[in-house]
Amino acid sequence: MLRTVESRFYPELEGLRGIASLSVLIGHCYLHAFPTANYLGPDLAWLHTLIGGVFNPQPAVLLFFVLSGFVLGCQLERTPVRGPQDYAGYLLRRLFRLLPATWVSLVIALAFAYGIGYGDFRQFLKAAVLWDFTLNIVIWTMYIEVTGSILMPFMAQAASRGGALLSAVVFGLLLLACILLQQPLALPFMVFFYAGLMVSYVPRSFIALMQGPAGLAAGAVAVVLYVWSPEIAAGEARDWLYWRWNNWMWLEIPACFLLVYLVAQRRFAGVSKLLDTNVVRFLGRISFSLYLLHYPLLQFLTIKLAQWGYSPETVTSLGGRTLMFGFKAGIVLALSVPLAWLSYTFVERPGIEMGRRLAGALAARPRAA
Repeated sequence: MLRTVESRFYPELEGLRGIASLSVLIGHCYLHAFPTANYLGPDLAWLHTLIGGVFNPQPAVLLFFVLSGFVLGCQLERTPVRGPQDYAGYLLRRLFRLLPATWVSLVIALAFAYGIGYGDFRQFLKAAVLWDFTLNIVIWTMYIEVTGSILMPFMAQAASRGGALLSAVVFGLLLLACILLQQPLALPFMVFFYAGLMVSYVPRSFIALMQGPAGLAAGAVAVVLYVWSPEIAAGEARDWLYWRWNNWMWLEIPACFLLVYLVAQRRFAGVSKLLDTNVVRFLGRISFSLYLLHYPLLQFLTIKLAQWGYSPETVTSLGGRTLMFGFKAGIVLALSVPLAWLSYTFVERPGIEMGRRLAGALAARPRAA
């Protein structure tokens, strides 16, 4: 199988990540104000489906995994893993990319937890090694990212050197795991990393097909599936617990794959122009820290408002709940963005550089004969 996508930096994909992180933030604020359609009333249940779909944080998380698979595949193409020493260096770079910002988010989450009387340092220690996600629930995805990073060099070998048959077998097995398994937690999500990897290996006939009207239709279908796969596949049987997404998330695989592929190929000029704007690119740069930091802020604000008598249970009017949603989203966004920029500047970037230096020092050591 030949790579049909260049191994380079794609600014539009950075912008796509920024939009996805913003949708997660707004989606979590919306769900904290309107946990179910009942809060809108029976006449407006359709509006809950519409808004809850557009700002649904769950598909955005799956899109993150596909983006990670694509980006890691490009990195492994530029810097192949040819032995244990290369693999150790790759893991060092990846861990220093993921963990420092995660730990900072946990320190902030612990401070907020103590501020509302729920602080537990043992919980912090478990979270720091990705053993417990209670302190900052969104770090469950870091467990998935670390697992995907560990397996990615092997998946990349299957895609690049194993041929179409082996790649199809690997994808099929991962798809079955996605549909059938709930445990171990990481395994059902590995198919999304592989889907991101496969963005670079589509047949040239597929590229030609996507350049015509079929590409426009594929883009429209991908957006609909991305937004409403839970409702389409599961409906009322949908389970919001992240280890029970099996009955709907399989439908997100083609949606996320097509979105990443079409954006990488710059299939739609208007979309590419939007994703390459300064504001969206800025959100993309800070998206990792924005994703990690917004939830502790939201949780702290939600509990404080509840203590003051403002919660979805006590605020009964539609206008009041809408105001609560807007207030939460405004406050969390206003605080999360500067905190995320500080984390990106003083934690993420130094962590990335440290990982590169350690990996470089490891690569410079004499290899075993």
